[in-house]
Amino acid sequence: FVVGTDRAKDLKKWYNIEELSKLVTFIFTARNGESLEEIIASDEFYKTISYEIMISPIIEISSSLIRDNIKNNKSINYMVTDECKVYMEFQEIQNKVKEILPQKRYEHTLRVVEVAKNLAEIHGANVERAALAALVHDVCKPMDEVLMKKYVILHNLDVKLLDYPVEVLHGPVGSAYIEEAFGIADEEVKLAVANHT
Repeated sequence: FVVGTDRAKDLKKWYNIEELSKLVTFIFTARNGESLEEIIASDEFYKTISYEIMISPIIEISSSLIRDNIKNNKSINYMVTDECKVYMEFQEIQNKVKEILPQKRYEHTLRVVEVAKNLAEIHGANVERAALAALVHDVCKPMDEVLMKKYVILHNLDVKLLDYPVEVLHGPVGSAYIEEAFGIADEEVKLAVANHT
């Protein structure tokens, strides 16, 4: 069980620590310059548990840095696992979508995400892509018609779209918007958003 020095110092206060300490060996990770030896030597508690101390180098990566990079569309490669990266980016986009959509439309969107994930699993499609497309599919629905038509022109979309009703136009406009606003460049996701009705 890996624990940083800050948590190792108050380990004896953990809930059910006696039971946990019977099941695991603790690995206390001390960063360069940190020391647990004095604390361990002065407290009888540490004599009752199995532990090792591992000195690890300081790596200047913080959760704040990772969140800031995601917020500013900067890379978090090698800062987190690929699975974690996908999850965090999805959560960041979900927070932005929640700010854009009215509550009922947002609730609809969350239901669509669940259906898309289920359908992707059934049909052997990429679940993360399906969820992402579902999450952003209606993000331009509340956009007014004039702004949507500006997007058509500014993003060199098919000019025939200018004759489409707003109910249909939000899809193709959304495919351009999600790349600009959220950094989503995945062509399959953009195509799914563009072609939904």
